[in-house]
Amino acid sequence: MARGTDIGSGSYHLRALDALARRGRLRRLAPRTGIDFSSNDFLGLASARELASAAVEAVERGVPIGAGGSRLLRGNHPEHEALEAEAAQFFGSETALYFGGGFIANAALFSTLPARGDLVVHDSLVHASAFEGLGLTKADFTPARHNEPEAFEGAIRSWRASGGTGRPWIAVESVYSMDGDLAPLADLLAVADRHDGMLVVDEAHATGVLGEGGRGLAAAYEGRENLICLHTCGKALGVSGALVTGPAVIRDFLVNRARSFIYATAPSPLMAAVVRRSLELVASQPWRREALAARVTLAGERMRAVCGIVPTGTHIQPVIVGADAKAVALASTLQAAGYDIRAIRPPTVPEGSARVRIALTLNASDDDTVAMFETLGRVLVEGDASKNSVAGAPVSKPSDLFVPANAPPRYVVTGTGTGIGKTIFAAGLVAALDGEYWKPVQSGLDGPSDTDTVRALTGLPPERFHREAYKLVQPLAPYHSAMLEDVTIEVDRLAVPASARPLVIEGAGGLMVPLSQTFFMADLFARWGVPVVLVASTELGTINHTLLSIEAMRARDIPIAGVAFVGAENERTETFIEARGGVRRLGRLPRLPTLCREALAEAFHSGFDLSEFRGAA
Repeated sequence: MARGTDIGSGSYHLRALDALARRGRLRRLAPRTGIDFSSNDFLGLASARELASAAVEAVERGVPIGAGGSRLLRGNHPEHEALEAEAAQFFGSETALYFGGGFIANAALFSTLPARGDLVVHDSLVHASAFEGLGLTKADFTPARHNEPEAFEGAIRSWRASGGTGRPWIAVESVYSMDGDLAPLADLLAVADRHDGMLVVDEAHATGVLGEGGRGLAAAYEGRENLICLHTCGKALGVSGALVTGPAVIRDFLVNRARSFIYATAPSPLMAAVVRRSLELVASQPWRREALAARVTLAGERMRAVCGIVPTGTHIQPVIVGADAKAVALASTLQAAGYDIRAIRPPTVPEGSARVRIALTLNASDDDTVAMFETLGRVLVEGDASKNSVAGAPVSKPSDLFVPANAPPRYVVTGTGTGIGKTIFAAGLVAALDGEYWKPVQSGLDGPSDTDTVRALTGLPPERFHREAYKLVQPLAPYHSAMLEDVTIEVDRLAVPASARPLVIEGAGGLMVPLSQTFFMADLFARWGVPVVLVASTELGTINHTLLSIEAMRARDIPIAGVAFVGAENERTETFIEARGGVRRLGRLPRLPTLCREALAEAFHSGFDLSEFRGAA
């Protein structure tokens, strides 16, 4: 056997699977068990008698199960065309095109439609299927901050200013699948209008549920020349496939250029017939949407009262716990109680935001919903999840498992190296948040300590500064400095202190600075599970150092709040790190010729959006 195809015990594939298992990210297929709080069958149509009858009737009148070929060969069936005509009428678009699934349809949109010289500005939380298409596009693409129309417009303006002459495309979801929040579609469409752009809206989690008559949140705008919508048929509609709605020229272009349409066997004509019936039910049975809306209201009331969580107001409700293992443990506890709730981990969601995703459907009753939230509240408050373990590691205490929505934020500040400016950044952050500061390990006492520097630059009272656990004389790595003083750094002494205000914790040096022979700062951060702000220079070498630091944190499941840059503006480098590192760019702090309290405060407020920091815990 060729060396490159070895699938033995030392193969790449086994090593990769082992790495996933160690990080608590190994996926396994699991049977359906428990009361449904995980599916996307929001209206309970997947098992509806009406759809089963529609399938039987279609078979009896000769509709085949399989298409037998692609749509451009013999696979095009009258049921496909009937569905597309009826869907266009239902959604209010000029045309519709039926694909075998939402993933391939969304990938087809972005791999096919944007041309060389165009720019795709996508929401930072857009679905993986969009990224699949963007990986094949000839256009440039860049992320925009989640649900911020100004960020989309800013990206387009910057692109135009740098010579961009093509067409901008804006890619969003109307309801975000893992967060349950809604896109500001009217504002985004206004941005598209101002810049002769196209708006592409993934309606996967809104179709059938939200908007006038269950037509989606973009229903009021369907039929416009600069709007394309994706309506999946396998979620609230209860069947399978996906419909792309939009102008006729877009449909014709996809038929002629979309490889996943041209070269794929056509979707089942039988499924097309059943989707037709599902659209009829959405139109004729508004009670399903009304019942789901009532359940969303009930769930929101129970979440606030029992769990202390602010609800999203939609049928998708995440409970974000941070670390992968914590999410898996929480899901396991809820499953053991009889509820089918699954853990969602990176890369499906951003690093440090692992969660359980609660989907509200008509497959569970009101009593089931109340009981489930009672159980969830008990787990979060009393720590039932601590009885479980994940990947051999004990689950954290309840206080670590879940941070209430009203808890003050906490951040760890670390740097990509020495002399980067993390202490200055930490001072700016703690002053801006009017918070508290802690440097757990200080080495090098031949001058003012970092705590002294931060106190001088903030003017905050002494009680806002927590005492260092270790103060070491030599300006060396903590482990080496401790050895010279015959001191052993005990990790148990480095527990995050309680704080009534936002807490900024400054690490010693960088991630791989040792605290013992085998325990590093990164290991301490992983133990804490507190979001980390990585402070990086904008100068030569920062791409390598920053991406390696991000990689080291991800290897340990350390939640990453984002990267804060220090130095002169370097848009190309900062954008590259944001895109390739998959992290938020929090802002930039210039090198200050005169370092004083007033100059730092002004520079920090100019360089950073404080809302980025006030919402994290």
